[in-house]
Amino acid sequence: VVSAPGDTTDELLALIDSREQPELFAALLQQLTEKLGLLIQRTLNEQNAAVLISKVQSCFVKVPGFLPAAKFNDVLAIGEPLSSHLLAALLNQQGLTATAIDARDFLRLDGSEVQYEVSSSWLAPFETSGIKVVTGYIARDLQGNSITLGRNGSDYSATIVGRLVTVSYTHLRAHET
Repeated sequence: VVSAPGDTTDELLALIDSREQPELFAALLQQLTEKLGLLIQRTLNEQNAAVLISKVQSCFVKVPGFLPAAKFNDVLAIGEPLSSHLLAALLNQQGLTATAIDARDFLRLDGSEVQYEVSSSWLAPFETSGIKVVTGYIARDLQGNSITLGRNGSDYSATIVGRLVTVSYTHLRAHET
């Protein structure tokens, strides 16, 4: 379970806060895009870096559309998928089998309450072999909106994922016998 790189979440918060100042917003967006692009280039080979940089750029293109709709959690949720894809790409580049998984694809909360039954029904990505690199800090509410789990949310996510995978594995083993 991974967090956003470095101070990315704080920089995304600054981006949200600058939404009423177009010049500052554009400068911060450009700065963050370049910083993350450099991280990717320093981590991956040229071919893999190009693919991930393209994904990052397509995420940042959506940011201006999220702001008027007050979809701040969608903006704040950019860093974790980047980390997940970056680590999975690096592991694959090194000859291991790894898959990036966005926790929003399975993790559901009702307010602050984890909905374990609903969440465990979405665990198909965990049934494949290889290393799973899961986003921390982010989930969805029962209406499908992106939500964040607050500071130390990635640690909390790791605990939730551990429980979900353990319960799912135990359930599968019980049906095999």
